[in-house]
Amino acid sequence: MIITIKQSPNLDVDDAKKIRAIENILISHGECRHAVWMPVDIVQELLSANRFSEYAQRILYDLRSSVVETRGIEKNFSFHVEVDFSNAKTLQPSNNKTLIGYSHLVNATTLNKSVFLAENLRDAEIFSLGAESYLFHNQLYRSYGISLERAPGGGNTTFDYFSKLEEESKFFFCIIDSDLKHPKGPIGSTAKRFSETPSGYHEKRFLRILDCHEIENIIPLQVVRAVTNGEIEKGLTYRLNRCKEDRKHPDHKSGLSIDQAIDQDDKYNSDHWKLYYPHKAKKGQTWIIPPLGENLLSHCLKLMSEISIEKLTEYISTEFDETWIDISKDVASWGVAAKRPIH
Repeated sequence: MIITIKQSPNLDVDDAKKIRAIENILISHGECRHAVWMPVDIVQELLSANRFSEYAQRILYDLRSSVVETRGIEKNFSFHVEVDFSNAKTLQPSNNKTLIGYSHLVNATTLNKSVFLAENLRDAEIFSLGAESYLFHNQLYRSYGISLERAPGGGNTTFDYFSKLEEESKFFFCIIDSDLKHPKGPIGSTAKRFSETPSGYHEKRFLRILDCHEIENIIPLQVVRAVTNGEIEKGLTYRLNRCKEDRKHPDHKSGLSIDQAIDQDDKYNSDHWKLYYPHKAKKGQTWIIPPLGENLLSHCLKLMSEISIEKLTEYISTEFDETWIDISKDVASWGVAAKRPIH
């Protein structure tokens, strides 16, 4: 996360807790768990106070040489943390910033790596690669990396893990599939367990339930095209240039035929797929999305982890991969950290 200190901490008041909090903040930067920014005058004020450990002092000297050029770094992200030194117990999350009182940061474990809770590790790994490509695209990759504790929720037990993290008051974010195969269909069992949990920001966490079927639906189109040797091009979504509009809901592993789409529309009293009806062949199946195999996610992860971040960024299209880019920005916002450790 980006952690900003924009006001003087005034060490004449409640100095012991403030010093512990500032130490923890600085060390989280030096150990590449988060990234800290403060104006150069506050850096100098803290150095002049001479109240911090030798290691924290080294981090402050390092920040002094970089904070001018990194001013406004938080504007590159969808979320950041700002420390409040006037109200120790403040905890005010909003759409792009959580204002947090210094007393919340006195415990060093609070600023461990942010936890990324997903239904399985492959989801977390592939989204983390998306976050790295986001940094590269925005010319931040040289100085910043992604530092996250990836936690597999285990499908339907993800909610239990989520509740545990909330009880422990950790900084964490959670992304889960909706398993929605039709816009008027039911959500899956995992998403259903979150039905009474507000999405978005709350205290120290963020929840996002994908409005598509699953992660395969939003993996960059050119990545899917590459790992399937162009098989996705045989589907009508590709041939009719409807990938942007209609990749959200079909199961990419088993595919979606026009016959199945008609059955879905009948079941949910909908005409969602009607554009495809005239393309139904008289014999055999006509695919809206062809079956791309049970190992599609694994194949995509393998390709994305083997190529360079520069090459991966070239695969991503602002036209077709808008949801992927948006999620990558969210993951980067929670995982961004200084890239070079300070010893």
